[in-house]
Amino acid sequence: MSCFSSARYNCTAVILRPVGSSDTVGGGPTQYVQDPISGAIVRQWSDDGDTIQTGVQKIVFDCSAEGFADAGIRVLGTNEKIDDLFRVTDMVKIFFGNKVHITGRDKITEIREKRTGNLVWREEESEQMTNGQWVEKATVFDVRGVTPVINPMVGHSENYAILERSEVQ
Repeated sequence: MSCFSSARYNCTAVILRPVGSSDTVGGGPTQYVQDPISGAIVRQWSDDGDTIQTGVQKIVFDCSAEGFADAGIRVLGTNEKIDDLFRVTDMVKIFFGNKVHITGRDKITEIREKRTGNLVWREEESEQMTNGQWVEKATVFDVRGVTPVINPMVGHSENYAILERSEVQ
């Protein structure tokens, strides 16, 4: 990693990738399960990287993340809306290197400060007591789009993605 990119990408994040995607690096198992409260059938995501190494191997990449102050005409980037449903909208723009491959099928989670390891986006009121310590749950984001950034001097230098808080956390 160059000096520029290590200064530019001050966060890390984790890719949640479904099995069967065209990118075979880090495909994790997904399955459909029924939510015990609502009865809805939902897809359960996993961040397992491979079946050779036991345990969970996370696809971690360096990035730079920033929240949206607004997301268009009369729409805040982070807001709560109550109509027939209660909706929490949280949008993030992340920049990442051109070697990282993210698609619209992936989900992004665990956006952390690289220096301290602290979660930047976390679910409100989702802390759980584990072994006598409070554990925060990271927000899971859907990928709404990925755009390459073309630098006139070096060509395709990085990408940015627009992320939106996933309804299923």
